[in-house]
Amino acid sequence: MTMNPRTFLNVVLVLLMMVLAVVVYFQPGLKEEPAGKLLTTLNPQQVKELRLSNEQGEVVLRHEGGEWQLQQPLMIAADKVHVEQLLHWFTVSSVQSYAAEGHDLAKFGLDQPQAILSADGVELRFGNLDPLNHRRYLLLNGAIHLVAESDLTAPASAWNYFVSPLIVPQGAQIKGLAIPGLGEITQGEKGWRYSGKMPPASADDMQILVDSWRNARAISVEPVLMSEAHERVVISFADNRPPLTLKLLRGNDLILIHEEVGIEYHMGEQGEALLKWMESEKTVAK
Repeated sequence: MTMNPRTFLNVVLVLLMMVLAVVVYFQPGLKEEPAGKLLTTLNPQQVKELRLSNEQGEVVLRHEGGEWQLQQPLMIAADKVHVEQLLHWFTVSSVQSYAAEGHDLAKFGLDQPQAILSADGVELRFGNLDPLNHRRYLLLNGAIHLVAESDLTAPASAWNYFVSPLIVPQGAQIKGLAIPGLGEITQGEKGWRYSGKMPPASADDMQILVDSWRNARAISVEPVLMSEAHERVVISFADNRPPLTLKLLRGNDLILIHEEVGIEYHMGEQGEALLKWMESEKTVAK
């Protein structure tokens, strides 16, 4: 049976597409790595400094005194969970790799990487996702690697993503709270003392309020914006830490503004518990 020219052309095109698909899938020149071979030999627990650069700007994080601290563009305690998301990239498995020399880095999105992350000088450049298997291209020490990880949330984030969501610093002991409209409580030798026009129903309610502030975590931390906030909360501490002053923006989403640092803590619905007395179980029982 003779094949007409159009049919013959269609068959040839299909065969060419199949060949191209096979070439793209197997990617000649890629070297299969031994199963489970880690991208680097870095121990995340020993890393002292992280530097991140992306279209959002520059971020520097340092591990000091057992805790991670944001150093640039501002200085404040860092979010350990989000820092660990960065450290994780240095311990992923390399599925395939080959020398970058002689290859067009633009093909892999590595000529203008989406992010550059370094840990104690070991630098990773983040490229595109492979369209077939959704593996991420990374450039490390002159070699292109394919890794199974694909989520770039942390490497592509701005500095505020790495700020600790804790309002009260980890380990700090509150000795006083001054809340507008509610009053002031201070810690004495025999417990909490209150001064103001809206006394709590019991001493336990003062402890509940202090605990609420000590455990408060922001839903998100954002750069500070211009606001008309005038009310202020002042938190004093038992050690030599200076008092923490926060402006208030009341609403469905309570916002605590740390003007000195330049950030806003967005508290969501939980903010209600920070500005009023919550009845203790003993009070309810009465």
